[in-house]
Amino acid sequence: MTKIITLFFLLVLYFVILTPQDCISWAVSKNDEIRQSVANVTNSTLKNYQCIKCEVCVKKDKYPSFSGCPEGGNHNWKDLGTYGDNQFLCKKCSILLKSKSMPNCAGCPKGGNHEWKKL
Repeated sequence: MTKIITLFFLLVLYFVILTPQDCISWAVSKNDEIRQSVANVTNSTLKNYQCIKCEVCVKKDKYPSFSGCPEGGNHNWKDLGTYGDNQFLCKKCSILLKSKSMPNCAGCPKGGNHEWKKL
């Protein structure tokens, strides 16, 4: 009987103290916190990587896996720099990527260095 009274009391407190508006406000604030966290991760820690063997480009928060290059053996990743809002195109290999600043020039799959043009 004591458990039933306690449960009833908790339910009354829950429905009386926490209004639906309180719940919505809490959910909205948590949603904003999550969006800000995702934006911080996206804009500050993601980097562009390109394999100079198979030419694939990925954005990751750490070096991608070296195994499984479609050109055989392991990938040979080059860190092209931090992912960002500016678009750059390499005139030699035609890769288009978004970067915070001018991407790293070393290691163009077409030989020598990338020749970046900001779009």
